[in-house]
Amino acid sequence: MKKRMLFGFVFALMLFLSIPNTGTKEMSSGTYERNIVQPSSYDKHGPIVISSNQDFTEQGWPGSGTLEDPYLIEGLNITADSPSIQISHTSVHFEIRNCLISGMDGQSGPGVTFYRVEHGNLHDCMIENHSSAASIVGCEDCSITNTTAVQNSFIGFEFRSAENCTIENNIVSGTTSYGFFIEDSKGSTFSNNTAVNNSRYGFFVLSKRSCNFFNNSLIGCGFQLEGWQLSYMMHFLSGNMINGKSLKYCKNTRDLFVDASSYGQVILANCSNVTVSNGVFVSGSGGLTAAYCSNCTITNITASSSYTGFTLLESEGCVLNGSSASNTYHGFELDSCDNCTLMNNIAAANSWGFDIADSDNTTFANNTASENYAGFHVYSSDNNVFTQNNIERNTRGFQLLQSADCTLVNNTFEDDSLLVSGYEKRHWRHDAGGNTINEKDLGYFWNTNHSNIDGAAYGQLILANCSGSTVEGGVYENVAAGLQIAYSVNCTLSNISVYNASQYSYFVFSSHNCTIAESVAISGKGVGFGLLLSSSCVLQNNTANNNTDQGFAVFLAEDCALINNTISNSLEQGVSLIYSDNCTLRDNTFLNNALHISGDRVNWIHTMSGNTINGARLGYFKEVQNMVLHADQFGQIIAVDCNDVTIEDGTLDRTSGGILLAFCGQCTLRQITVIGSSYYGFYLQECISSTLSDNIARDCLAGGFSLRGATGIGLQNNLADSNPGNGFYVRSLTSCTIAGNTASNNTLDGFRAEIINDSTLNDNEATHNSHDGFGIAYSENLLVTRNTASENLKDGFHLRISESNITKNTANHNGKYGIFLDEHSYHNVLFLNRIGFNTEADAMNDGNANSWDNGVFGNYYSNYDGGGSYSIPGTDYSIDRHPYEYYHDYPVINHPPDMSYPSNTTGHSIIWQAWDWEPMHFSIFRGPEIVLAGISTSGRITHNIDHDLSPSTYNFTVLVRDGENHTTTDTVFVTVEWPSGYTPGAANLIDMELVLIVVGAVSAVIVAAVVGMEYLEKRNRK
Repeated sequence: MKKRMLFGFVFALMLFLSIPNTGTKEMSSGTYERNIVQPSSYDKHGPIVISSNQDFTEQGWPGSGTLEDPYLIEGLNITADSPSIQISHTSVHFEIRNCLISGMDGQSGPGVTFYRVEHGNLHDCMIENHSSAASIVGCEDCSITNTTAVQNSFIGFEFRSAENCTIENNIVSGTTSYGFFIEDSKGSTFSNNTAVNNSRYGFFVLSKRSCNFFNNSLIGCGFQLEGWQLSYMMHFLSGNMINGKSLKYCKNTRDLFVDASSYGQVILANCSNVTVSNGVFVSGSGGLTAAYCSNCTITNITASSSYTGFTLLESEGCVLNGSSASNTYHGFELDSCDNCTLMNNIAAANSWGFDIADSDNTTFANNTASENYAGFHVYSSDNNVFTQNNIERNTRGFQLLQSADCTLVNNTFEDDSLLVSGYEKRHWRHDAGGNTINEKDLGYFWNTNHSNIDGAAYGQLILANCSGSTVEGGVYENVAAGLQIAYSVNCTLSNISVYNASQYSYFVFSSHNCTIAESVAISGKGVGFGLLLSSSCVLQNNTANNNTDQGFAVFLAEDCALINNTISNSLEQGVSLIYSDNCTLRDNTFLNNALHISGDRVNWIHTMSGNTINGARLGYFKEVQNMVLHADQFGQIIAVDCNDVTIEDGTLDRTSGGILLAFCGQCTLRQITVIGSSYYGFYLQECISSTLSDNIARDCLAGGFSLRGATGIGLQNNLADSNPGNGFYVRSLTSCTIAGNTASNNTLDGFRAEIINDSTLNDNEATHNSHDGFGIAYSENLLVTRNTASENLKDGFHLRISESNITKNTANHNGKYGIFLDEHSYHNVLFLNRIGFNTEADAMNDGNANSWDNGVFGNYYSNYDGGGSYSIPGTDYSIDRHPYEYYHDYPVINHPPDMSYPSNTTGHSIIWQAWDWEPMHFSIFRGPEIVLAGISTSGRITHNIDHDLSPSTYNFTVLVRDGENHTTTDTVFVTVEWPSGYTPGAANLIDMELVLIVVGAVSAVIVAAVVGMEYLEKRNRK
């Protein structure tokens, strides 16, 4: 008791007499420093942005900007998650020389960017781990020499509208697309460069203005000229090598024989009557290209392991004979080529075996397409002939798309089939006779009416423009599509079985009043039964089992019926009704699957009865009010146009839709668990004033929770765990609250929010997600507070928002950044966030006009050591003026201004704003006297000053104490003035300054002693 009295007296004395404390006490408990080993030959430097000639001088770069004395950027090591050097709108001479320029993860934009630059030079540099090494756009008279680009994810060096530039003696290796990308760059010269193992092409040239390519070496990648006019093919090429052999380039050449055996690649441009024979193009070369040619012959050429095997572009009357393409992206590509002949060729193990677009009157004879993704892919090509070709074991078989009046005769399909598609009736009009599929005839019926067809006689069936026909029986295995019906009416198909189809087992397109009954679709790699743009069709007594996509997909259809079907174990939805109207679902049985609906309001209105999900009722409710549903009584619940409905208490396991609500209001979903849905666990579309609380979504294929187009929604205390999509996905929300939810171990973002406005995200936790913890985009006027993002693979918070407050959040131990503002983020205020131990940086700001303090409080950083302000990396060059160390344990408080007012007036108050990570106790002293005490949870501490204070100067001190007895104080001096016109008598004043100093010092010593005694006593009690 004596000790307390002593402490109270001394503390009061100190408050009353000591010099005012107008700041905040801050204590450090350690710092965290990220160690980066830098090469000794470079000086570490931050990103450089130069946007005018004057910037070179203002930023202190040596030189004068002339040809003889260029500005010099030299010897730097720049590592950044954005362009390391950006220079734009300059006309002076400058050089970037002998620099190491590194990105973070290969997604960091260009290492060096020149935009509308003249006389810029990049020499003797190493650029690595960016999306591209250098991007030169809209520039003139620039150069890149002796520079190496490695491990850049997309492009090495990119040139767009770059005129009269010089690129020589550079090395590019290991990009996923192009070593050198050149677009519309007149008069630029590329010489003595090396491109190694770039996945698509070493050089990709898309320029209608001629460039020069001399003595370049390409290893494991080829040289591609691309364009839509002849001028794109007209360049100057000489001395270039592909895999140690010369690149043969012929332009404007007639009547020539080329022995291709001595060349690494051949390009023909505007040639006629040229024969190319006996070549082997391997290991990434560009194979053979013939563009704007006529009557040329390519024979006995082998192309393998490259991006393109053979390309014919805008050519007429050419012959491609006895050649092969394997392990390429495009085996044989024809684009806008007419009256050509392809015969005796082999396309094996390519993405596209024969890829034909906008090419008419061409003959394909005795070719083989095997084990490609698509054996033949024919698009918008009419009047072509396909005869005696072998199509074997391709994933998508022979695709005949948007093409008309083709002839398919005597082709052989093995474990493969024909797939026709087109949005006009003529696209289904073909002559297909004498073809076999798995040693049975291909049944192709055009304009067949009132016929009875024995389906068992065929390996595949296609009915187009048919009426009143019946198909009975048939077993179709290992086909792209078992049975297709298009532009047909009143047809009936029954007792058919399709196994292992690669796209559709059954496909009904633009047809009316057709029926499929008593049929099965099993183990397909696509959709079991598909209806598209069809009406009044009936699917009855069918079975769809173990299909990779939907069991039944009904898309843009109306008045169709699904009756007494069995749908089981589809990896996606059992039945999808997508933008379809007025359908009937009756007595269907779903096993480990269920129903998905999407579209506008009218597309959710259907008739349903007697359907079951895993033996429980499929609950479909429309236009219902004031009802309580217990989820454990249903296999799935769908509510449309309902109001004041409560759904609660139950577990839905292995459904395809979980809980779906559309166009509902004032509904409540609570204490429901959805596991293993092949859609979202919970899906709400255009609902208002509804609440989801205490629900769980786990292992749901599309994601845990999805809310779209909602107003006034409350999403509270839910868990999204281990979903292959986002944990929570919300889009187009207004005035919503997302609070107290947890997202963990999801494959994408924990929380993904897009186009949400005037809403609050608070007290949520995102942890161990494989992308960002919180990804918020295209949103404004948000309060993002008291959320935690930890140990996510990418960013803790990845924000593309504006006009929002981001405060009191925690972001730590994430794989990239704690908080990242991208270039579309502006006018946000971030303060009192605890950001620490994130792999690349605690914070990154590439936005515009964002504030990293609110004028009083900053943020907590693990790599801040307590000295001065804190610079935020990124292109916005932001400064946190009031930062704290990450382990700052003391409450923080602002300092309101001292004040004065005339005596006998009212309405005066002091307002402090304090902050700590837990509720705070506070005491307010006027001199030695406690005038107010309490607990603050909001941090706002207000004291109304007594109106009857006598004229004098008073000190009001607040002491804030957290749960661990850490304290912070602040003092405000209040002067109560004599009334206007009144002069008090003179007083004998003593000089108090010395007394203040001495008493203050003595008081501080005594207080320290008392605090030490309390600490020792507390430790002894332990």
